[in-house]
Amino acid sequence: MCRKITTSALVREMGAASTVLLKNVDGALPLKKPITLALIGSDAGPAQRGPNGYADRGGLDGTLAMGWGSGTAEFPYLISPLEAIQQRAKQDHTTIGWWLNDWDTAGAATAAANKDVAMVFIASDSGEQYITVDGNQGDRNNLTAWHNGDELVKAVAAVNKNTVVVVHSVGPIIVEPWVDHPNVTAILWAGLPGQESGNSLVDVLYGDANPSAKLPYTIAKKPEDYSAQVVYNDESVQPQIPYTEGLLIDYRWFDAVSLNFVYLHLETVTYLDHW
Repeated sequence: MCRKITTSALVREMGAASTVLLKNVDGALPLKKPITLALIGSDAGPAQRGPNGYADRGGLDGTLAMGWGSGTAEFPYLISPLEAIQQRAKQDHTTIGWWLNDWDTAGAATAAANKDVAMVFIASDSGEQYITVDGNQGDRNNLTAWHNGDELVKAVAAVNKNTVVVVHSVGPIIVEPWVDHPNVTAILWAGLPGQESGNSLVDVLYGDANPSAKLPYTIAKKPEDYSAQVVYNDESVQPQIPYTEGLLIDYRWFDAVSLNFVYLHLETVTYLDHW
């Protein structure tokens, strides 16, 4: 986390450079000065309590840019996607609207309908065991998107033929419910981009930066396809993990057992594939 202009610029550059483009149908991205644009999902917006509203980042009520725990830092500021895209939309004379309620899918669909582009923002967070967030004590309870993310994507894709999904996540999530929907034209995996989150994303969305990062893990079709499963124990019991998979982790496991996957470790698409 930093305040110096030169260092902030580096953080912005790193955020863009670490963004992975997983899907881009018919060159849906970069954006080409759309006339109308909708941003859907709380992950698009600023944190309601401010970027440091929860101790050690142990809460999520806006865009996700850092996990939680003792290794976190205080944000000097946090640029949300909504704030950054609003600034760019003014330059392009794009009419922009947004819907940040993750649970009202009908409202999200109304906001997204008849727009040139609808962008859905979903997230998945985790951290250390001493903090519980939304019922997740430290690590995640599952591999689904938080805050109704899957239903949000499906609701928007049902009414908008140019739906772009942006994922901020600590690790892989299951995208099978919507990844092959014909109206989901692009998927950007933005990870945990830090304080310049929105600005980094804008650089990628509008083609000022080419998303050339590679996926650091494999995204499976379902949780059971991974070589290790979530261990659920009573707190009084010390978890026992035998590591029977040995070295067959991530892509090695999928290769060894010939399992189908959605996206493989190191997979990527770039804008150069469409120019």
